[in-house]
Amino acid sequence: MQPLRRSATVLLLSLTTTTAIAVLDAPEAPAPDPAARTAVAALLTGSATAAQAAVPEDFADTLGYEPVLDGDSITNPSGSCSSPVTLPRSFGTVCRQHDYGYDLLRYAEAVGGRLPAGAREALDDQFEQEALRSCGGGAAREHCLRWAHVAAAFVRANSWRQHESVPEPEDAWSVATAGAALLTLGSAASLLARGLGALTAGRRRVAGTREAVAA
Repeated sequence: MQPLRRSATVLLLSLTTTTAIAVLDAPEAPAPDPAARTAVAALLTGSATAAQAAVPEDFADTLGYEPVLDGDSITNPSGSCSSPVTLPRSFGTVCRQHDYGYDLLRYAEAVGGRLPAGAREALDDQFEQEALRSCGGGAAREHCLRWAHVAAAFVRANSWRQHESVPEPEDAWSVATAGAALLTLGSAASLLARGLGALTAGRRRVAGTREAVAA
């Protein structure tokens, strides 16, 4: 074996061995906290009775408050809709329930058993569903439905900005800024896609015309 090839082989074996040792020595990620996981699952069922029964025993000691029933929802009594604009009044309970769901994610982190990203995604999905469900009938219904979708888009944008991880403290303007940035990015991407589509269609028409002329 040539010296250069032998040196490269030795280096590769050394790097492979070092990587394997690092993987074997790396501490395992802690398992999701079972109490928090059960509480989130109960909250997502939409049953206030199940959600109330599943509140972790040390939740109040860890987060500093007791969740309360608000109609047919269990909520953070001091929660609110983090929005720089006035949302439909029916969203109040929905926002407080969503806040409690986020607090369950913070609780899991505090006790050393962070829940997977899918938990936050599911809570955001529930927020939109409940916001839509809160819209009554009459002339205001369409207005309410539009705001439900807008509010859900901003919630998801903020979750995306935080990598679907444990929710960080936010105020209304930081949530709005994150949502607006993502929505602007989405609009720009949509316009670019439309432009590329139109350009492609135009080239096809030109090519078709040339073929027709050549024939």
